[in-house]
Amino acid sequence: MSRLSTGIISLGVILLVSCSGGKHSSSSKGYLKSSSPQNNPNANNEYTPPTNAAVAIDKSQYVAFSRELQMRLAAYTVDVKRVQFYIDQKLVLTRFLDSAKAEVSSGTVRFINGKLINEIIIPAHTPGIIESVDAYGLRVSFENGNSILFVPAEGEERYVVAGSNWDNGTVEIPYDKSIYRVGTGTTNGSVADVRLVVKLTDVNKSDKKTRTLPGRKLGL
Repeated sequence: MSRLSTGIISLGVILLVSCSGGKHSSSSKGYLKSSSPQNNPNANNEYTPPTNAAVAIDKSQYVAFSRELQMRLAAYTVDVKRVQFYIDQKLVLTRFLDSAKAEVSSGTVRFINGKLINEIIIPAHTPGIIESVDAYGLRVSFENGNSILFVPAEGEERYVVAGSNWDNGTVEIPYDKSIYRVGTGTTNGSVADVRLVVKLTDVNKSDKKTRTLPGRKLGL
């Protein structure tokens, strides 16, 4: 009887060790992750949604917003404020700060050659909305409380950034209650080449209203 009890206990220990080993193996596999390439900061010129996985952008879906397209939308009584807008290139807004009285309400602060710089980056294909439409152009907002004026380019149909004091592809614009110099963040880039664009799906979509007739019967 003693030998039988010992055998049962030994068998139970073997089963317990076997089960424990299986769980450990399964747990180890749960921590294995496939390697993923690191993001290249130099190539980070695209709008990335605030998620862990980057979404590829199909640039063929975007078309330049022009005066002709604006008139087409108006003819179909489509409010441009209900259309999603984007920019096709990155914009980098910078301004020098007085270190003695630096006040920053948006963007980041960094030192460049010993100077305190406030920098705001708007990546390519960042979504924006129309805040107002007037005789000067379209005011597009990419964040609450601030907007950038886009006007028809001279002799062209497309809309571009409006500003003053152009210098080597950069321009000054009012933003966030201050004056910022805007560039594209690239060596040979020019703000004059940055276009206001829309998605074809956003322009072509329409609200569909359906009414089914019940018919009429003769009254007897």
